[in-house]
Amino acid sequence: DEGAAALGGGLLKFVGRVGMAAGAWWALFSGTVGEAAKEQGLKLFWARDEQAKHCATCLEFGEREYESWDALLNETGGVWPANGTDCGSGCRCVLQPVT
Repeated sequence: DEGAAALGGGLLKFVGRVGMAAGAWWALFSGTVGEAAKEQGLKLFWARDEQAKHCATCLEFGEREYESWDALLNETGGVWPANGTDCGSGCRCVLQPVT
């Protein structure tokens, strides 16, 4: 009926918006991890999700350890997971502090 169709359309619109925001959230998350690692003097590891198909950026820079947040930014030209990667908001990589 019309009510179900309207609800379904609204739900799809909501899911689409969540998907758009998810990439921004992951970029913010990894950026925050990077800044925290910098404050604590920790190395970083760019971890790729084993179940995802990765873009050229993530294949080039991912699965590697970096001496620092600044070193990562210098080497990647300011790119980190979900921020400037070819896969954009679809990025499933994360930064992890190395302790």
